[in-house]
Amino acid sequence: MDKNNKIMKAGLILIGVTLLLGVCTILFLRIKEPVFLKHYYEYKVYLQNEGDLFYSAGLGSSIKLQYITNISDDKSVISIAFKEAPSLYVHASEYQPDNFFTGIFHSSSNDNTLGVNIGTYSLRTVYLSLDIPIDVMPDQLELSEATILFNGGKQAEVNLGKLIFYKDELSSRDYLKQNRASSSSSGESDKSFELLDNIKIKSIDSPFLDKLKNYLNLKINNKEYTAANGKDYKKGDTLYISNSLNPNIRENFPFIKFEIYPRLYYQNSQGNTYYEPLFHISNDNYNNPSFLDFIKYVKFNQ
Repeated sequence: MDKNNKIMKAGLILIGVTLLLGVCTILFLRIKEPVFLKHYYEYKVYLQNEGDLFYSAGLGSSIKLQYITNISDDKSVISIAFKEAPSLYVHASEYQPDNFFTGIFHSSSNDNTLGVNIGTYSLRTVYLSLDIPIDVMPDQLELSEATILFNGGKQAEVNLGKLIFYKDELSSRDYLKQNRASSSSSGESDKSFELLDNIKIKSIDSPFLDKLKNYLNLKINNKEYTAANGKDYKKGDTLYISNSLNPNIRENFPFIKFEIYPRLYYQNSQGNTYYEPLFHISNDNYNNPSFLDFIKYVKFNQ
């Protein structure tokens, strides 16, 4: 009998310790506030119709922002205001639009599931449309600090990274003739140009290129892109410009979102500077973090 009592007590103690460890683990993993990822986006703004009073951004599709919250969190984002530009018209929803056009979302009501669940966390996506009054739009608008409003009335002050919106300058194709272009879901892009005149390459640039250059393998004629800076190229030469995402650091991609559009800046023989848009570079297809990645990010990198 004593032996059975000892076994029972040991079993109860083991169950108690297991429950205590489980509760402690849940409490440790739980986050107090939603954690927004860092976003580094650049977008050209445009007028959809002549006579419009607002610039639109995103080329006819919604801008996506992501954040991490607890799997049990039933709140959702319903509004976003940017401190740097309070006069913007911002439409925000966590329900992916079926159709999208300026300022209006048509969201499906068939699936009310929010986010992707990974362990005890949920990775949420906020879909934005942005209308910028033409009388307040500078040549370049930078947004970082945002006030997030959730249903139920709760607010959060967050730094989203940096979103850059710019008016397009006039580019010229008088000196470059595009021969081919391709892109793939694996993050590879390339373009080939024939030179129609002598040029000097100044740079390939983007507002975020210095910050993100270690994530990219950007090349001109199969050499590091910076090696072409200041070089002269002759009429009839071919420029082959390519990029792929760096496979050695893809594990860091899930929590840094970027979407950039590098440009090739060059001079003609008279010293006039032009640029040629290249390709869209995004890491959107590499957001497959593990539960351990989430834990490391929300607990140790904030």
